Amino acid sequence: MQMFFQFLFFISALQMCSTISWAAIPRDTLQVNFVRKKIVIAVIDTGLDLSHAAVRKNIWLNPGESGFDAQGNDKRTNEIDDDKNGFVDDVSGWNFVGQNHDLEDHHGHGTHISGIINQFGTLLPELQLMTLKYCDPMHTKVNTVQTSVEAIRYAVRMNVDIINYSGGGTIRSLAEELALKDAERKGILVIAAAGNESRNTDLHGFFPASYPMPHILSVAAVDQNNQLLPTSNFGLKTTDLAAPGKSIVSALPGGTFGPMTGTSQATAQVTAIAALTLSYQQKLFKQPLELIQVLKSQTLTLKNQLKVLTDQKSKLN
Repeated sequence: MQMFFQFLFFISALQMCSTISWAAIPRDTLQVNFVRKKIVIAVIDTGLDLSHAAVRKNIWLNPGESGFDAQGNDKRTNEIDDDKNGFVDDVSGWNFVGQNHDLEDHHGHGTHISGIINQFGTLLPELQLMTLKYCDPMHTKVNTVQTSVEAIRYAVRMNVDIINYSGGGTIRSLAEELALKDAERKGILVIAAAGNESRNTDLHGFFPASYPMPHILSVAAVDQNNQLLPTSNFGLKTTDLAAPGKSIVSALPGGTFGPMTGTSQATAQVTAIAALTLSYQQKLFKQPLELIQVLKSQTLTLKNQLKVLTDQKSKLN
């Protein structure tokens, strides 16, 4: 029971996100007397500044591509697919835009999202961030739906615990749905942004958040007054919960910090809470899908707000 009430404390922080800072959660509340579980989070985004102080201690290291090979060469740079997964030197993830292991973030969005997810890094040293780069502003002709599918398949193959997808679009893809079905079969929790078009996603979906799958958590964004952001998508049936999304300060490439706004940031907040909870509450939630049902059940306030919004805006859509 003690573990359950600690979990409810985390959920309360999520529900009252506009008035309670994540950093304000007392550390002694999190000091529990059982072994914490390693949590691997696949961040499907624009890449990562691997040297940034906010994330560098929690970067995923592929065990099959680290250490030394039979010839005494460093597996991280020997240009050999040591773990036979089809990717050469995928030490910390993969760049599906360039089809290489260069994870440099040319946008800043991916670094920002990873920084938010890693806000509990000191409390959760077992947290590992796997970087899956599916988008790059320097390569605008890339089919991001295809790179998204490839990234999801990689995450499934490498048995991650959570996929954070702070992106998406209006195009529904069968290939993406099938890849996400594979994630569901593996028990992987997918936390996805509801989108920033001020639209009712019950009528016009935003994917992957709007796919009707039980392991996908669709996240809207609220401001400091716990009100849905004007830009945030919404949907009584297709949005599950909301988190802080306005002017969130996090890491940026080059070792700097700065604010960003949107459901992307809100999604990363939820991923941070989910990772912390899964790690510390492993006896209560042995599978991510067990956690998602509890998260969804704690959103009555949001659902009431969404019902009003849906009634008001459905006519406009």
